[in-house]
Amino acid sequence: MHMFKAVHFVITPHAGNAAAGFGFSKSAQQAIKAAKLSAWDGLARWDAEHNHCSSIGGEVTHLLDARNGRVLHQNLDL
Repeated sequence: MHMFKAVHFVITPHAGNAAAGFGFSKSAQQAIKAAKLSAWDGLARWDAEHNHCSSIGGEVTHLLDARNGRVLHQNLDL
């Protein structure tokens, strides 16, 4: 069974690793979607806990083969 792993980071100067998300799925699109949702949920949670509104510098997405960690696709959106 082929599995994909996606890692998504929202680039922000304050929230650090709270704005990182991970997703696993048999579908590349579903893995990316899960990673993005997780990252944005983490950032929203961090902002709420710190009474803050984070500035966003961009987003980075990595899609990997979950079996061997090989990078299949990278996207940087500034």
